[in-house]
Amino acid sequence: MSYTNEHFLFCVLDHTVSGKTDWKAVGDVFGIKVGAASMRFWRLKTKFGDYASAAAASPAKASGQQTPRKEIKSPSTKFTPSKKRKTQDDVDDEEMAASHSRVKEVKAEAAAKEESEDDGWA
Repeated sequence: MSYTNEHFLFCVLDHTVSGKTDWKAVGDVFGIKVGAASMRFWRLKTKFGDYASAAAASPAKASGQQTPRKEIKSPSTKFTPSKKRKTQDDVDDEEMAASHSRVKEVKAEAAAKEESEDDGWA
């Protein structure tokens, strides 16, 4: 059976006593873990807005007053970006290229050595 947000909120209200919610009981009703029940409620609060804390945190908005806005100034000088730093991937690519070239050198030396040894036996 699919439960709606209303079912969940009603269950939270049923299992809340003196402002403390029994998340284990809520989780048992919906077949989810304690943390999942708490997180689901938190997501619902953020989705619909936490009106109690929003009103307490911003008394100016509650009374209808607006906060004065700062005037945005245009920059007086042009922005010049700084040099791009090498990332770890760039460093790794350079090291890999260096190691590949060293491997090629070692293989070439080994091939030259084999040719010189083969010339002596032939």
